[in-house]
Amino acid sequence: MSLPPKPPSIPRDVFERIQKFHNAGGAQTTKPLKNGSASHTKISLNVAGGCASAIQWLLAVPNASRTILCANVLYSRESVVHALDEKNEEKKKNAKMRESFCDRETSKDLARAAYRKAIETHYTKKSYKFGRKEEESGNAKWTTTARHILGVGATSAFVSMSPKRGEHRCFVSVYSKFGVTTRKVTLDKESERSRAEEDRVASECLVRAAIGDGERWMKREEEEEEEDDDASFSGREDGEDESWKAFREGALTCKDDRLEFLEYDAPWFEKANEKMNTKKSLLERWLDVGRTMNNSGDGSGSSSSSSSSDDKGGASRNTPELSVYSMHGGKLETIGCSTANVVLSGSFNPVHEGHRGMLEAATTYLREKRNREKTEGGEDERAFLATPAFELSISNADKGQLETNVVVQRAKQFDSDGQNRLILTRDAPLFSQKAKLLPNTTFVVGYDTAVRLVDPKYYDDNADVMVRELRKIKDAQNCAFLVCGRKDDTSSSSNAFKTLKDIRVPDAVSDVFEALETFRMDISSTEIRQKLKP
Repeated sequence: MSLPPKPPSIPRDVFERIQKFHNAGGAQTTKPLKNGSASHTKISLNVAGGCASAIQWLLAVPNASRTILCANVLYSRESVVHALDEKNEEKKKNAKMRESFCDRETSKDLARAAYRKAIETHYTKKSYKFGRKEEESGNAKWTTTARHILGVGATSAFVSMSPKRGEHRCFVSVYSKFGVTTRKVTLDKESERSRAEEDRVASECLVRAAIGDGERWMKREEEEEEEDDDASFSGREDGEDESWKAFREGALTCKDDRLEFLEYDAPWFEKANEKMNTKKSLLERWLDVGRTMNNSGDGSGSSSSSSSSDDKGGASRNTPELSVYSMHGGKLETIGCSTANVVLSGSFNPVHEGHRGMLEAATTYLREKRNREKTEGGEDERAFLATPAFELSISNADKGQLETNVVVQRAKQFDSDGQNRLILTRDAPLFSQKAKLLPNTTFVVGYDTAVRLVDPKYYDDNADVMVRELRKIKDAQNCAFLVCGRKDDTSSSSNAFKTLKDIRVPDAVSDVFEALETFRMDISSTEIRQKLKP
């Protein structure tokens, strides 16, 4: 079968690169990874002030649905601020007060927002049509991985009716779990190019950046799969790349045109020390950079409560990338967020069948319940995709941060788990903090934790504060709690069992909690550790 002809508006070299990108699933290879997922890069874009041609080109080439998740064209300042979607009020205020919306930081922020929004929209909240081929064949796993998401952000200032005092320029950033690259194109103001012609040059830069970095990061992914965890992706000078040589020669044709590679930055990883013989994994480097930043919480509150003290320190002082490290099959899947929406928190010392059984029962219950509600309500018959994960908090309000070797050892327990994710969180011992980092999540908790969550003594003995904090978790973050029962050790009956019905939950927050009545396993980590002692 012959390939479709090139649309006349797309430069030939750019068309060929896009065509290869779409047809190869966004990379040079479609080799399956060790956890069974296929190597398909997906892209989400936020562009402001220009680069609309790039989106047109990407969508005009057949098979765009293999690689493009979403594309947003922004023009007003308000639309840019909205796209950044800052939850923190201080950050939101700073975003509105930016002196310029065409700079390096805005480009990086737009790329990061595109990455996070893509994961939330297409993975955390994802659903399938009943009877979809992948589900029927039992091979739906590859469709849900977010290991290969790229967020692309661009912000531009081009020629307009009134002459600009500053440069005609465009900043392009490409964001992935491995880091963010940023490039700047400066266009000759005296060239008399039209706005459409300037947009065409900037759009070509965006396409080359997204595809080129996607291929490099896919190579990095394969190196990691080959157990070379210290293999580095470095933002080399673009002049060394054949694609960028073609861009300089074919697009930057005016005297003062120039392309600058501004940075490759991954501040959430400690930089590899090439002088040291000992190689460190990505996880160890993530743990190390957090340890050196002295961002531990202030020690107040309870690890199972939702105390209002969470705004005084902890996760609110960390960027999401320093606070969330989500793994699947022993490898980094996403940074700063997670695809999971059913989460069981714990210390997992060790993880046991009780943990696994509880999470599996919760996942099955929620999937069946939500699918039943959709069918009964006459809604579109889409199956709710419940994505389970264990959450290990490496920081404890009372005990401080776990040592790196301890975290690595506990994380290894989940390396062979192809079904469940493992989420590592830093400085988020409170559920109010966890909810901010992991919105749209149902937290699976035990009876004792649920008791503490509705006990006013964990909220400065103020029942009104308790209600307000729990409502924030539900209303602002779209989170809730699924409560498992436990054996009643105080009862003389061996079959006595405490459930959510035994807890006095205020009416104002009754919708925040739900009982999981389909699971019981009387086992504890403490008992297992006691048995393992010599």
